[in-house]
Amino acid sequence: MHLIHLTPKRFPAASGAVGVVWSSLFGISLNLVPVLCLAASPAPNLSSVPPYGQWLSDQSLDNALNGRIWSQREKTFISPQALAAQLAQNRYVLLGEVHDNPDHHALQAWIIRKLVERGRKPAVVMEQISRDKAEKLAAFLAGDEVSATKLGPALDWHKSGWPKWTIYQPIAEIALQAGLPIRAGNPAPSLSRAVGRRGWAALKQAERDRLRLSEPLGRSLRQAMIEELVEAHCNLMPAAAMAPLVRVQRLRDAVLADSLIEAGKADGAVLIAGGGHVRNDRAVPWYLSRRGAGSVATVIFLETGPDLQRVEDLQGSARALLEASDYVWFTPAQSRPDPCAKLRKYLKKKADSQK
Repeated sequence: MHLIHLTPKRFPAASGAVGVVWSSLFGISLNLVPVLCLAASPAPNLSSVPPYGQWLSDQSLDNALNGRIWSQREKTFISPQALAAQLAQNRYVLLGEVHDNPDHHALQAWIIRKLVERGRKPAVVMEQISRDKAEKLAAFLAGDEVSATKLGPALDWHKSGWPKWTIYQPIAEIALQAGLPIRAGNPAPSLSRAVGRRGWAALKQAERDRLRLSEPLGRSLRQAMIEELVEAHCNLMPAAAMAPLVRVQRLRDAVLADSLIEAGKADGAVLIAGGGHVRNDRAVPWYLSRRGAGSVATVIFLETGPDLQRVEDLQGSARALLEASDYVWFTPAQSRPDPCAKLRKYLKKKADSQK
């Protein structure tokens, strides 16, 4: 999660998802997210603003890339209106965020609104709602006091480890206004923990086959995932320790794809998830393709910073992320504390207890 020079604070692969993997396996909340610019920024360039108004994030506000949309399909920049028109032609639209960036959620809500204006009625599948919450979600949506404000509290969002509900609320607001189904996407935490600790034996063979988890990613894709997981964990853990996390990441991608297929039977679905889950080469689109689910378009929201002024500045894993997307929408960065501090503290405490 994190762009340009990959340091313990900057890793682009999963945009927050890896922290949830750790939480699932070890019971700690570590939301590793991209950190591109934490220094004070000059006054914003108001000639570049998102379609919903002013930027909500607080870093790199004067970056010339902010608000621009790169079409990897066409190798050029396109307008928000052109993006919306192209997305509407696909059965599945996957929107990859940095979890704590409010602009990313506002842009996700804007895209959903534009799909509705073009006659689409997709389901909205959220990575942030796990399948063990499905019944509680359905009960709330069938109740008499349904509102976007109350949805988060109804799901005990404050206990979930995700960023505050208010930044996700715009997505729920447009979904409820348009009468779109809202569905749980992620596997239950208990299943993620079981797969991480026990391996694929935690799943019945028939379920592994159905989800396409029996099909290998291939050596190069698996190695790339391991390398990015190591960097996502601040280079504090060896590659040999990544096997459980690779399994959990694959499980999450496969189950998210399954949730999209199930929820999108009527008119397709939109996925709200971390950027690492929507990359075309090995994440949710990989599983959708193997299940013949239909056309897919992916949008990844990337934060700008001092080292990212042009598309040509993208290097390494950040460049790979762009190349594994259909569209990239650049936004300002959100200030945040060192995402590695909690992991360092956890590992030190663990090491001390073993002395």
